[in-house]
Amino acid sequence: MKKIIIGLLFFILIFSAYAVDYPSVTDFVTDTANLISPDDEVKITQLAKLIEQQTTVEVAVVTVPSLEGISIEEYAVKLFEKIGVGKKDINNGLLILVAKDDRQYRIEVGYGLEGIIPDITAREIGVKILEPNFKAGNFGQGIYDALGYVYGLVSNNEEVVSKYRSKYYGYTKTKSSNIIIYILLFFIVLSIISSITRRKHKSRVMFFPFFWGFGGGFNRGFGGSGGFGGSGFGGFGGGFSGGGGFSGRF
Repeated sequence: MKKIIIGLLFFILIFSAYAVDYPSVTDFVTDTANLISPDDEVKITQLAKLIEQQTTVEVAVVTVPSLEGISIEEYAVKLFEKIGVGKKDINNGLLILVAKDDRQYRIEVGYGLEGIIPDITAREIGVKILEPNFKAGNFGQGIYDALGYVYGLVSNNEEVVSKYRSKYYGYTKTKSSNIIIYILLFFIVLSIISSITRRKHKSRVMFFPFFWGFGGGFNRGFGGSGGFGGSGFGGFGGGFSGGGGFSGRF
């Protein structure tokens, strides 16, 4: 009788996991929990497109109302597998998942990015960037800043580049694009140094005052209809999660 009960419980758990209603992903940002403002969603989408154009790394941002009774780690792995974030040859995908009612988030890292974004780095992104913003209700800004940091990590790193170039923007490494990358990285490093010196003042922007300090200049340069034009989203490349990353609460 005991074995039967255990077997039934196991079956219920397995069935529950597969019964979860995972959201349909139709763009780089899928905000089913309505946590991200329209303006922030545009900024995040344009930055995700820029990252794919420059590095072939694919980023998915998904917010959900609830985890539907399963752990956020299991939810993230299943969702990652369902939508296939990252190119299939190198698994260079990244998923940022936010569960509104559970007040949890997860940074799920693809196999090909684990050397560049190990668990300790994912934790720093979560604790120092996402959590302060999320607790203040600034979900869009927190995610945008987190992607800015990720962009700095993967830019000009041949380890993350897939042989499958971007279908929608054309992966290019022109001199002008490299200059833009160097300028952005310079200001990112400058902002990090600035935030360290002002840490005791508890500045709201811990790593990236640059993105606010220029009055949205980064977004104006690459966002809107004048950036890369339209959504350009046609699905992800079939990558797999490595199981690494970081989960936190807000």
